[in-house]
Amino acid sequence: MKRIKQIILRFFLGMGCGMFIGYLVNLVVSMCIGNGAYIPAMPFLVEHCGSEINAVHMQNLLTGLVGVAFCEASFIFEKEDWSLLRCSVVHFLITLCFYAPFMWICYMPENGIGVLSMVGNLFFTYALTYLIRWQVNRRMVAAINQRLQEEKRRE
Repeated sequence: MKRIKQIILRFFLGMGCGMFIGYLVNLVVSMCIGNGAYIPAMPFLVEHCGSEINAVHMQNLLTGLVGVAFCEASFIFEKEDWSLLRCSVVHFLITLCFYAPFMWICYMPENGIGVLSMVGNLFFTYALTYLIRWQVNRRMVAAINQRLQEEKRRE
């Protein structure tokens, strides 16, 4: 039952975070190419969906689902018998399966440069995340080792 609660919590957390991040991305895109106007969805997505409101609904649903994929796949990092590198690679591959189609549908024009840019961006983000997690884990292990040494001295 506890696991089901975690899955449900991560679902809603992921959906909310994904939609919020999608909104922030729209703000950044609007500031970069909007010439002072807010662009709620990319023009080619609006054209594909038939209206701006349909495009915004699709984009919100997809950004939410990408957030869910990231949150639900984070269970991988709870595998204590896996290395951080293995967890990161598996998490990257799982989330790439959701992130790539979303980016293709919502943001990238249909060409090879867009796809390479998107995968490169995700890879760079993961490399940075991996380095940060590695540093945090290294500090945690050092703190645990220090506590163990202190316990040995007390005995």
